[in-house]
Amino acid sequence: MKAGLRSFRSQIVLGAVVGVTVSLTLCGVSICRLLRQEMEYVYRGELQEHAVELEKLVTVDIDGRMALRAPLSDPRFLNGRSGYYWQISGGDGLELRSPSLGSDRIVLATPPVTLGSERFGDMPGPLGAILFIEANVRPEGFENPLRILVAMDSSIIGDIAARFVRVVGFALTLVGLGLISATAAHLYLGFQFLDRLGAALAGVRDGRANRLPEDLPDEVMPLVTDFNALIGVNEEMVRRARLEAGNLAHSLKTPLAIVIDEAHRLRRTERGEEARRILAPCERIRRTAEFQLARARASLLQGTTGAVARVEPLVRSGVAALARLHTARGLGFEVGDLDPHLTLACAAEDFEEMFLALVDNAAKWARSRIRIGVGSSGGALRLCIDDDGPGVPTSDRERVFEAGARLDDDAPGTGFGLSIAREIAGLYGGRVWIESSPLGGARACLELPLVGR
Repeated sequence: MKAGLRSFRSQIVLGAVVGVTVSLTLCGVSICRLLRQEMEYVYRGELQEHAVELEKLVTVDIDGRMALRAPLSDPRFLNGRSGYYWQISGGDGLELRSPSLGSDRIVLATPPVTLGSERFGDMPGPLGAILFIEANVRPEGFENPLRILVAMDSSIIGDIAARFVRVVGFALTLVGLGLISATAAHLYLGFQFLDRLGAALAGVRDGRANRLPEDLPDEVMPLVTDFNALIGVNEEMVRRARLEAGNLAHSLKTPLAIVIDEAHRLRRTERGEEARRILAPCERIRRTAEFQLARARASLLQGTTGAVARVEPLVRSGVAALARLHTARGLGFEVGDLDPHLTLACAAEDFEEMFLALVDNAAKWARSRIRIGVGSSGGALRLCIDDDGPGVPTSDRERVFEAGARLDDDAPGTGFGLSIAREIAGLYGGRVWIESSPLGGARACLELPLVGR
């Protein structure tokens, strides 16, 4: 099906156009056909009356010629080429014709109808086809029967019918346009609830609402009710899953913290070598647990309906927190102009985790300066974090995103920050990458979809 016809409204309007056009066309054809039949019936009666009048008026004059006692009452038979004709023929060769025939003569069909009968039909005439009535009568004073023919041009009826067809066609066209317009207007007004429903769904998706409105037509309310119930079930599932993830994190972190603390205590004793053997796997367990829990939480939030994040307050609060953390090093944090209306289609917690991971990584390597730029293009947020540190070699710019990867084992950190940031960004259809910075170090770029773009 073509793209334009996938619209339910387009299909109904097209159906209305076809239905109205076919119906009115059949109606117009039927009306015109009935009109022509009725006109022929009326004119047949008129011609029959003229034939009866001729029968009463025809006589034989003193010279033995056929004549009329008086002119026919209809003056149209007197005017030349008026389209109305009569002709009387006798078996003895006598013939009388209307002045309208002039020098023309109508050739009668043979054989004649029986005496006292009439025949109605069409035949060639002086100017084309004619409608005629022929009567075989024997008026008073005539020994032989007379064939009386009264006729009229078929074009007279045709012209009247053509004018009527034009009027009826124009009227039916107006009726058709009115019906189609009324149908289109009714569809527009009747299906506005679909636009409202679509806008409400977009609002739920973008986080501007958490439920569909319940003042929609009865026909869609079961769907709305079920959808709202589904949203509620989804929110409850996410809430429970997040609670379980938090409980799992707590249940892992607390024992690990105890073990690590005990290992650090042992390092200060003669059992230091044993402590180092304990600390290494504990650190790996802790980093792996943090990474997997972050992935699980991000996956849960990514499926939550209406998850959104306002960029400006999250960026400013994150920069303020990291600036305090690195006060002793004297790092300078520069933040470019921020559009207060930029809103991401992701959970605020996830954006904050990605942003802090990227900025914290830059802070570990920066010498004195970190610059943060935020912009938008093509419906996506583009966040760039520049530092003046040593940078990342081109060959290592993908390896740094591997879980647990560290370019310098002596540097602080777990090696999971960049990996988690890329993992979370991918869940939202975004991406993270490293390139060279104008400040001389590395530039970490984060791209995420914006709400409603």
